[in-house]
Amino acid sequence: MGMAVWWILVWYQHQRMNDRPELLFQEYESQLNEYASRLTTGEVISVDGRGYGIPQYLIDHGAKSCTKHGNCFCIWFYQYLDNPTPQLWYSPDGFDPMPVEISNKKRGGYSEWIPLAQKWAALYD
Repeated sequence: MGMAVWWILVWYQHQRMNDRPELLFQEYESQLNEYASRLTTGEVISVDGRGYGIPQYLIDHGAKSCTKHGNCFCIWFYQYLDNPTPQLWYSPDGFDPMPVEISNKKRGGYSEWIPLAQKWAALYD
């Protein structure tokens, strides 16, 4: 019985992070920092129309693409119907002042900005 409960808890933890960049960041912060380092140094390949390669742990939690905007990178998650699109943003220079790429996005309609660390934030837009 104890093992079954453990598996249910592991499954639940995995499921609750899907499409929730702020929860994903808490769990994978060190891996995300490594990925960001590889993005900024050009080690991750970008394909026209598809964006940058994404690590499997992000795909497993609903990430669908990674794109570059100025010097910022955005990891996009799946959007459901009329819900805001979950996004995980990385800015090598931080968010103070707010990069133009993000401040332009936040001007239209509903958006929720969640700072996660000096160089990371979640955006629901």
